[in-house]
Amino acid sequence: MLNLRWFMLLFLAVPPYIHSLAWSSFHLQGWLGAWWVGLMSYLSLATCLAMLSLDAVEPVLIDAGRISYSDTEVLKKIVVAQAWPMLLAGWVFLFLFCLMDYSIPSLFSVNVYALEIFAEYSSTNEPLRAFLLGFPLFAISLIVVLALWKPVRSAAVQLSRVHRESIRPLSVTGWVRILEICAIWVVLLQVAVPFVNLLILSGSVSAIAQSVLSAKSEFVFSFFVVSVAAVCSLPLGLAVAEKIAKGGRSGYLWLFLIILPLVLPGPLVGIGFIGLAMQDKLFNLYGSVWMPVLASISRFAPIAALVILAKMQRTDRLLLEASNVHQARTFDGFLRVRLPIFSATLLAAFFMVFIFSLGELSATIIVTPPGHSTLAIRIYNYLHYGGSAEVAGLCLAMLFIILAAGSVILKLNRGRR
Repeated sequence: MLNLRWFMLLFLAVPPYIHSLAWSSFHLQGWLGAWWVGLMSYLSLATCLAMLSLDAVEPVLIDAGRISYSDTEVLKKIVVAQAWPMLLAGWVFLFLFCLMDYSIPSLFSVNVYALEIFAEYSSTNEPLRAFLLGFPLFAISLIVVLALWKPVRSAAVQLSRVHRESIRPLSVTGWVRILEICAIWVVLLQVAVPFVNLLILSGSVSAIAQSVLSAKSEFVFSFFVVSVAAVCSLPLGLAVAEKIAKGGRSGYLWLFLIILPLVLPGPLVGIGFIGLAMQDKLFNLYGSVWMPVLASISRFAPIAALVILAKMQRTDRLLLEASNVHQARTFDGFLRVRLPIFSATLLAAFFMVFIFSLGELSATIIVTPPGHSTLAIRIYNYLHYGGSAEVAGLCLAMLFIILAAGSVILKLNRGRR
């Protein structure tokens, strides 16, 4: 189960435009194509959220229900009843992510509201007009997060208190079993099609190598951006996770502040940084290579904070507090106690930010200075001219980079929930 959880979370980092190219051979068009590729793109996130929802169910209730009901009835009357707050929150967050994404619809010639923000800024170069156009999406995100705050918080508290036990998997029958089999096949399609189809489209190993060599400058710039963003996200994530772990109103406020950027439209993030930089509020960084770094940090540092927070919630607080009380010098407690405890988690957080930043497009495409391009921007631009062996090779290379980084994460967290 742990390996499946990490694998689905890893596949969440595969950018939507890779799924678009992978399914291009099936000649999907218009809204149908955008819907199906969107489903394949966000299926991993949906699976991870469903797993998290099931983790909030008390195992003792499942065992008690099996005394009087069949496994199918236990699923409907106990499991779903216990997991519904997290399932509802997961559905709404998926809705927001789909609402904010324009990369998939644009590749299928479908106009969505999120695309209008990018188009407005591209045509007018006025951050204020683009921000006002995107404000309804920001307002929707804020309202939804506030509305779901109470059930998500209560479910999170319940999840942290549940003692995980080994229980016999539920054996469902009838129409529930049919839905389960269909879901398994859809997940297998999501995983198999990108690998198989990209290999077919790329042609050969030499063609893949040629594609990578032709995009050498994009690879170098992308690795610079994502590496710096991942390194800078670690101290930020560690500091915020520490605030949240202490609990109280300030902890919940910090948790709200790191969840909000995850559902903000990417173009608004990029436009916001440009608006500040043009007013000389960001140390004259406008037009510099540091702008995409800042965009990646603002979008994915919350992921580092959540990864570190998960480890902190499973670590004895007395041990951490004692390291602060009994340290001889200021950083002794961190270097001799906290760093050894959180070393594997920090590396996992680094690679999580790394792989998500590698595929980031919506904010990066706005803030990247002229003369530079990331791998994601190059792939996205090529896709508008139709799938080719070169762009398939680049997508395959990005996919293998994500899998390699993910395998490191899995090895670092082997044996840990």
